[in-house]
Amino acid sequence: MDNIECEIRAIIKKKDIPALRRQLKKRGKLTSKDRRLSVMLFRCDPEADLDLRIRVTNGECEMVMKRGDHHSSDRVETAQEIEPGQFVGMTKLFLQFDWNWTKVGARDSENYDLGHGVIATIASAGEYRYLELEKMASKKTLSKIQKELEALANELGVELIRTKDQYYTFCKKLTKEVDWQIKDRPADYKKLKQQLRKYF
Repeated sequence: MDNIECEIRAIIKKKDIPALRRQLKKRGKLTSKDRRLSVMLFRCDPEADLDLRIRVTNGECEMVMKRGDHHSSDRVETAQEIEPGQFVGMTKLFLQFDWNWTKVGARDSENYDLGHGVIATIASAGEYRYLELEKMASKKTLSKIQKELEALANELGVELIRTKDQYYTFCKKLTKEVDWQIKDRPADYKKLKQQLRKYF
């Protein structure tokens, strides 16, 4: 079953975005532009980390659970659509569980189909930009696909986030400068509802 999301990431400078766009358009095509707001819930676990996203993308809502180390490129992913009216309720429900950290973040992205199941995404988070290259894999194909994506990143001339420390350093910047922490408080739900109005 191809439910392992093989994904690698690179931080991109704003000045390099036009050239990167040109390369991606030569290799494939721009398929969509997304406006997304996500409630992100993270739990660290010795066996397998959990990452739950309750999110709205271009007006469509879903919950996505990713299992595996937060920084890894081979997490198992499961998704479930939800109705817009369930968004805040699901957030309230899942905030009752134990999480190491919880936050809300807005992302704009451009998605390119490069063929053979490879998707490239240029994401914007505040003043930061990053590239994600992904392809669904199975346990048997994971190693081959990871090498394929790394070769593609090399051809694109981007510097990959390769270590756990690099990944968490970047995430902490986003948490501190772009996103906001959400807790089980009336004021937080009020703020979330106000933000959600911009996405429907």
